Amino acid sequence: MPDVVLGGPRTVTVPRPGGIVVIPSPAAGRVVALPVRGPVGPAGTSGDSAVIHDQPVAAGTWTIGHDLGRLPVVAVYIDDVQVEADVEVTTTTVSIRFTNPTSGTAVLS
Repeated sequence: MPDVVLGGPRTVTVPRPGGIVVIPSPAAGRVVALPVRGPVGPAGTSGDSAVIHDQPVAAGTWTIGHDLGRLPVVAVYIDDVQVEADVEVTTTTVSIRFTNPTSGTAVLS
């Protein structure tokens, strides 16, 4: 661990990233603690992983294929109002079932 010399006789050892630097303060009985920033992590995924499915023709079951590669969160909208529905999800398909044939929109995210 490298040492940091603080203008004068005080020397502080800098811990590895994620640690804390403790610097004795000139005021009696006080200590200043500073966090040490760690390395920058890898870039995240692109933010565009959502599917919007419009169902213009009323149906009792909507079957929606997707390539999100994961189990999506599903929001169902009828006339622009979010509603509860019977939803089954897999990493490639979403099935939404209604008691009566229904048209609307599903958002998979």
